[in-house]
Amino acid sequence: MRPRRTGMFVAALLTASVAACTSEPATTAPPPGTPSASASASPQPRELAVAAYIGMWRSYEKALAAGDPNTPDLRTFADGPALQLLTRAVRSSSEAGLRGTGTTALSPKIGGTYPVSAPTQATVTDCMDTSATRLYRPDGQPYADIPGGRRQMTATVALAADGVWRVNQIKLGEVGSC
Repeated sequence: MRPRRTGMFVAALLTASVAACTSEPATTAPPPGTPSASASASPQPRELAVAAYIGMWRSYEKALAAGDPNTPDLRTFADGPALQLLTRAVRSSSEAGLRGTGTTALSPKIGGTYPVSAPTQATVTDCMDTSATRLYRPDGQPYADIPGGRRQMTATVALAADGVWRVNQIKLGEVGSC
């Protein structure tokens, strides 16, 4: 099956690996500092999970714009299969001479936390909108990126051994899935 390019980050993700998009969800969020279990009592696991999720996508957008799969921020907010997928997507786009521009509209919600008493994992759901993103050729050569749109995203965010909440799995739906 040949991946379709549908908006900046979706194009790069699908180019990197359609199979990886069908893995379990994952999320990581970017709080004002680095999210950690030892942070003050005010940030709750739900807030940290959402912050990691948002941080992961913003870091991905920056990495795509720079064409740099080794952007340290990606590792701050993602690990495991999610990090592998994102770095492959950035590398693939960069090798094709493409860069990303634009910002994905996010509206994350917590689908659940586990275990209930002291959460170390959360599911984040989102109906993200990739219509304001695109891939382009920085050298000015034409590139026809298929427009993005609203799509379902489910991510699994987990508290890592170092006390930081990171996205470790993601599942991306097609345009129009929400």
